[in-house]
Amino acid sequence: MGCSCGIAGRDLRQSQARCALKRPTLGITLLTFFVVAPACNRNKPEEPGSIVAATELTGSDVLPHADGKIHRGRSYIYCATYQLVWGELRKQLSGARVRLTGNPPLATELNEHAFDSAHLSPTDYLAMAGRVDEGIVAKIRTALGTRFPRATLPVPEPPARGLYLYSYLSKQMPFAERFDRIAPIEFRSGGGRFKVAAFGIDRFYSSSKRGQAIKEQVAILSYRSEDDFILRLNTTANEDQLLLAKISPESTLAETVAKVENRLKQVAAEQPIKFPRAEKYLYQPIDEESLKIPILSLAVDRAYDELTDRPIENRELAGLPISVARQVIRFHLDERGAQLESNAWDAVKSVQTDRPRQLVFDKPFLLYLKQAGEHSPYFALWVDSADLLRRQ
Repeated sequence: MGCSCGIAGRDLRQSQARCALKRPTLGITLLTFFVVAPACNRNKPEEPGSIVAATELTGSDVLPHADGKIHRGRSYIYCATYQLVWGELRKQLSGARVRLTGNPPLATELNEHAFDSAHLSPTDYLAMAGRVDEGIVAKIRTALGTRFPRATLPVPEPPARGLYLYSYLSKQMPFAERFDRIAPIEFRSGGGRFKVAAFGIDRFYSSSKRGQAIKEQVAILSYRSEDDFILRLNTTANEDQLLLAKISPESTLAETVAKVENRLKQVAAEQPIKFPRAEKYLYQPIDEESLKIPILSLAVDRAYDELTDRPIENRELAGLPISVARQVIRFHLDERGAQLESNAWDAVKSVQTDRPRQLVFDKPFLLYLKQAGEHSPYFALWVDSADLLRRQ
């Protein structure tokens, strides 16, 4: 039996009401939703968390693209859906860069940092645009209901007239075998030390069917030390990958992801060709090793006020302002799942050690989701604050 999770209707209606107070009767509406639904048991899906405004996350920033600077002690949330909806806006301008009155820096950045939809499976997202008076909202609702019948996020009401642009992305990636909910761990970040809820396994074992199944859900792609390693958590969603990297960050989120991708390319190139089927055996944890990952949970509404109430200067839409610009992101990762699976491997020498490895994410780390075979993530987190973790 399947299940899905989403944003509580009361929270969404309150958020819509806040937007309705600001928007004029004629303008451009840009709305985008991303839902990573946690895996849930057959009878009781997890209750969705309440949405909070991005401004209430005092230790985190929501990024519309992945090239924002990383600062010590802060977490960063990126999802490609806003770039998708910005791309729909550019299509209305025959592919030209969007020019807004006053040249806000964010518009320039979005023009320069496009996301190629080829990095996403077409079955997992929806991006549409059109005029309100030509029925675009009804078309979006029909398409959403057809392609995502379990979607719990309604398409918000538009202004009376104007251009309406919308994108939606949903991923469900349960683990085939549930990990354990383990004792809280101490997460040490630039903002201090925090006891946080965690999942994983205190000691891997292979003496039972369940123990072996759990081991097969973990691929150790690169290991240099207890503070420098890269994992992949295998889920039932074979087209996607969930990677976690406990590494030192680069200047930006994009550069940090690229650092991990380049390292995986390097170790894959070192792998002897004579072991083409060895990944399953080489990169699983061994008995007595442990895995501890903080539970991650966020439900955030980012209003891009930097872009609103600025008339477009491009001829095709001259004078129309962006009246609403919002991005809602909901993500949850626990012992039941979140999203992913993939196909990378490492050199044998990088996973050899003289004692059991402790794979503990108790310091700042990177998490990102991408399509298998791609290098550009559609979702990424740099975790260096307690905002996104469950405090104990």
